[in-house]
Amino acid sequence: MSETRRKQTVQIRPTNIGDGIFSFTNGTPQLEFDIPSTPNYLIGNSVRINGTITILMSDDTRPVNDDGGIANNCFLDPRTGVQSVIDYVSISNQSGQVYEMIKNYNRLASSISAKNTSLNDYIEGSSNISYGSVGKKNQQGTMTQRDSTFSLKLHAGFLNGSSLIDLVVVKGLHLVIQLSPDSNVLFNDYWAVPASTATNMKYSLSDVNMTYDMIVPTGMEQKEMIDNTFAEWEYNSFSSYYSVLVSSDHNLSLNINTSRTIGVTCNMIPSEFLNNFNYNSQMCLQTLALDANATPRLRVRVPVNAITFLRGGVRTPLDFEVQSETSQDEQTPDSQREWEAYNSIGRVWEVENCIKDNRTQLGLMRTPVLDGRFQTSVGGNDNTQSYHFGVNYDNITGNGINFRGTNLGLRVQSDLTSNVPHSIFLFVLHKNTIVIKDGQTSIMS
Repeated sequence: MSETRRKQTVQIRPTNIGDGIFSFTNGTPQLEFDIPSTPNYLIGNSVRINGTITILMSDDTRPVNDDGGIANNCFLDPRTGVQSVIDYVSISNQSGQVYEMIKNYNRLASSISAKNTSLNDYIEGSSNISYGSVGKKNQQGTMTQRDSTFSLKLHAGFLNGSSLIDLVVVKGLHLVIQLSPDSNVLFNDYWAVPASTATNMKYSLSDVNMTYDMIVPTGMEQKEMIDNTFAEWEYNSFSSYYSVLVSSDHNLSLNINTSRTIGVTCNMIPSEFLNNFNYNSQMCLQTLALDANATPRLRVRVPVNAITFLRGGVRTPLDFEVQSETSQDEQTPDSQREWEAYNSIGRVWEVENCIKDNRTQLGLMRTPVLDGRFQTSVGGNDNTQSYHFGVNYDNITGNGINFRGTNLGLRVQSDLTSNVPHSIFLFVLHKNTIVIKDGQTSIMS
């Protein structure tokens, strides 16, 4: 009987297991996993980080997320869930050659989650419960009051290509996951209820392991994999960038130095919200101004009128501005920006589930006295914005365009006049190629 390939599921523990507790405050703030260089094929999108998350107040008691627990409120972002705890992800081989490094990974997850899930997915449980997220702040607050299990898929471009990963070619994998500060993961209810004052909350992870699926080739195939002295393997990769918007006409120029650039996706949040227990650091919002008629908080939507993408000073790939002025004035969905944002790291015609609807686009107060057009009390926060922008450079061949020696430009025109800094997180998706020749590894980007 001829030998055939077979599928195998593998479970491994962190190599730096220590006492088994991983925490930014009271434990090891980093997870490390090693996948050995064996003549097998890794199914990259099967990689999962599994474990249990525990959230405690500063006095080691559990949060109390109800009307009587204002001093003990503590929430986890309801849309990214446990993905919020990941600050960066690094993927390298066993020799230390880095294939992909994604900084501000939790912010990337905020964009990817919005593009692949809808509020109904969260309501009905669906696959999102594996992320420890339920889409609604009130329900998330209930989960925060007890230990919760999670199983996180990693959104790294390296792991989510269309082909299997030859573990001999890549020389095995070493994955490092750096945990994010507590103040960048957990938050109280100050933004909605100023009387909420809890600070110094903390989280920890336990029972952590990684699972993945492999294809085990036939004996003949394994021998050929080991004997191979020359190989090329192409994969996608995300690169992360950060900018601060402080004016009504923001211009950014970046030297990304990638020859096959597929797309760029961006999200934004007031800089004050980051690493601050009073705010959810994982929200994706448009420019905001202070609500002067209440406890001063950034809650008033400031119109974003136009977004322009450039290559070397020339509008590329769109030869026009992505206009939002009319839709912002009329408080209607911004279809053009949403289309391009969807398309930035995917194919808009393949979208099945997405968090975008009228509430998530228009759910913040437009003026100090006028609520957004769509408001609801059902679920507590269906009306929280999910604001993104981006563009795709090549959705046909998937090879992208060349930015070597040519800067990537971004222009954001808004009505911002209050000089409130906003942080823009940019994630560039591009192709790299691993070349193995006579035992030497090189990467072409």
